[in-house]
Amino acid sequence: MRTPPKLKNTYICIADRHAPELTAMVSSYLAEEGYYLPLFEIQGVTAPYSKPIAQPHDKDSFSQLRAIETCRLIQNAIVRMQGCENIILIGLSDDQKSYLQLPEQLNIISVDNAEDVHAYLSPFFDQTKPTFSCRPEEALIGLQQAVQQGYWLKIDPQAAPVVPAPPGKNADCVVIENDQSAMAVLAVNYAVSVGADIIVVGPLEDKEDRDILYYLADWKPRQHPDPTAYDKIEEKITDRIGQFDFSGYEYTTFFTAGLPYHLLISDQTCCTYVNLQHGPDHFTFTNIFYAEVPGTGAAVLFSPLELNAPQLPAAQREIDSVSKELTGYGYHLVPLLSKQATLYNFSRYLQYYPYDLLHICTHGGEIAGKLIESEFIDSQGGYHIYTYDRVLSFAITPFRRNGEHLLEVHHMVFPRSYNGVAVGSAELEARQYSADFFIESQNAVINGTTLKDTFIRDVEEVTDSRSIMCNDYPFHAMIKRLAGSMKPVIFNNTCWSWGPVSHSFLEMGARGYIGTLWRIKDSPAAATAGAFYQHVKTMSVAKAIQKAASQHQPDDDLKIYVFYGFPFTRLHPGQSPDISKKFAAWFLRRRREGYLGERQAARNKRLQEELDFILAWYDEVTGLTKQ
Repeated sequence: MRTPPKLKNTYICIADRHAPELTAMVSSYLAEEGYYLPLFEIQGVTAPYSKPIAQPHDKDSFSQLRAIETCRLIQNAIVRMQGCENIILIGLSDDQKSYLQLPEQLNIISVDNAEDVHAYLSPFFDQTKPTFSCRPEEALIGLQQAVQQGYWLKIDPQAAPVVPAPPGKNADCVVIENDQSAMAVLAVNYAVSVGADIIVVGPLEDKEDRDILYYLADWKPRQHPDPTAYDKIEEKITDRIGQFDFSGYEYTTFFTAGLPYHLLISDQTCCTYVNLQHGPDHFTFTNIFYAEVPGTGAAVLFSPLELNAPQLPAAQREIDSVSKELTGYGYHLVPLLSKQATLYNFSRYLQYYPYDLLHICTHGGEIAGKLIESEFIDSQGGYHIYTYDRVLSFAITPFRRNGEHLLEVHHMVFPRSYNGVAVGSAELEARQYSADFFIESQNAVINGTTLKDTFIRDVEEVTDSRSIMCNDYPFHAMIKRLAGSMKPVIFNNTCWSWGPVSHSFLEMGARGYIGTLWRIKDSPAAATAGAFYQHVKTMSVAKAIQKAASQHQPDDDLKIYVFYGFPFTRLHPGQSPDISKKFAAWFLRRRREGYLGERQAARNKRLQEELDFILAWYDEVTGLTKQ
């Protein structure tokens, strides 16, 4: 079983997403085999931290909220590493830096251009190293060769072309889609840290990841499959890796925006994935930092069982076999089954219960909704028509007001046209609507300030929607937290669970995520799950799901599973069900104390109410835990 690299805790790099060359130059000074250089990205912001977030939201609000959350995660990483001697800021604007709120005692070095790299980083070394020059478009391969040869990287548009090192020298391989971002550089740093071969391929073009989802849907529908859809996927994979032989690698890790490479090569190598678009920096850091850290030993098992619509005859068998294996692995089980598998319960336990494993056995995929046409007036007095698909769910809470249960409304809106012009069309782009216009259209719908809303028709499956079906309403996988800040493994054994439904789990702290590429058959899904939990006791998560699928999936579904994680990602054992239950209870009480402190400090009425509901849930669960 693979072991993770060590974390290099003398440096943390924080880079602008769109500064890959500068990030590669910095990495060439600091990266080394056996040690992972922590690297985090901040995307662009349109306003400084000092600007209050507008209510209702304006054109700056999204980037502000994203930056606040990003920097909170970075701050948490610094704390987990018990501080860090040096923080290297790479290509950040003053507005980006304003969100970091770093302690003054840290040694903060701002690298703003190529000249700064040598001036600020060379003093950390006793001797000057020679430089390795490469063109900007070859920064990834240049970085790899510079580190391997003990050189410092220099970006020079006039440099001679770099000859890629021939693959096949190492036990593992890392394939990187070069999307010209700092996260592609992160992938090289990871590969260097584990001594893997590197293959750099072309990125997915705009919306190409969505095309792949559509091709999969056409290839694997309920009826009338289109074999040419698979040919299109195969072509995209072959164009990138068709000339390489992966049979010499035990593991191959793909840093990708959403191309299922294993469809062509899983018989040659064990494949793992990192999503380049959804928190690859924190996902990589979390996997390495927590690789050897045991958790609570608690597992949440979710299934509506006989209340599934339509029914899943093998669901009970799946839950029984999973329960047996996990109990034997020392896990305390938290079953959310049958009548307990409500949207409210699932949402709360998923976000706040301190589990190491979440196993999901239900229906998934795109869901029904409604096509709505709304009329609204913008801030300049202009009249507009906005057409969108909407999906709605209601979480029935145990709280009452005036004798009635309070409802949480969960909804998603998918824009389809503005003033009759289709979203994504060249015509819409040519109209050059401002960012404010799109924000105002969303606000009008969310805040109920439209002039008129007209129902157009029911939509059987809303494109781009996602769901995990509960016994009352579908869960849309829009989460703010995960597992009470634990870092769990998620096995989402539902249909179509590798795509958009996975994104929040990856961004919110999952160490590993198993999903499916298409609609999974009931009985093989149950058998695969039971076998997986047998195998994972003695092998990595990646090897366990690969072996279980090979034993129990039919030939046409052998490659249905996708694993987001690393070769060293494993499911930690619990000590015993009783001890694991006590650990979970301790973490619950500790998390409750944290939320109580937040509640006492909160001044915003809406936040106070949200925290009151969270605390009420903790009070209920900790009371049950003590019994």
